[in-house]
Amino acid sequence: MKVQNYSIDAIFGKRLFFLIPFHIFVYEKNFEVYDRDEQRMIELTKVYEEIVEKLNVYAKEQVIDEYTRITIIDMSKKVLEHLAKKYSNVREEVGAIMGGKILDYPAKDILNQGRAEGRAEELAFLVKRKLERGDSVEKIADDLMEEVSVIEEIVAKLQTI
Repeated sequence: MKVQNYSIDAIFGKRLFFLIPFHIFVYEKNFEVYDRDEQRMIELTKVYEEIVEKLNVYAKEQVIDEYTRITIIDMSKKVLEHLAKKYSNVREEVGAIMGGKILDYPAKDILNQGRAEGRAEELAFLVKRKLERGDSVEKIADDLMEEVSVIEEIVAKLQTI
């Protein structure tokens, strides 16, 4: 599959969102021109403004979720950073449109937050079951490999429910 064979409209129309980070390869052979010609750079940035806007619309319409939108944008920027490392204007201009950090991107934060919430719910459920069986806080902490203070905090929350 060659990303060059797919226009932005085709990628979105066929919902081939995984191709978006690699769409920059279409423009790679002209990086030198974009880097020194302001008008051509404007043309390139308009393409990426369109991509970001379409991703925003698709997320708003719930065609894709927020995690997917942010991940596509961040991965696009990561590919750009590597591909255009010799072309600072291309990297900066397109990168500014794509926004976000590369290594610690918001999608990762959202995913980790969801995991933490799921873990907290699971832990609360297990603590509740063990309390119902008559286990002590110390035994529960030992069984679940948690600090006693963490279990005590969960027990306190369970008592307010």
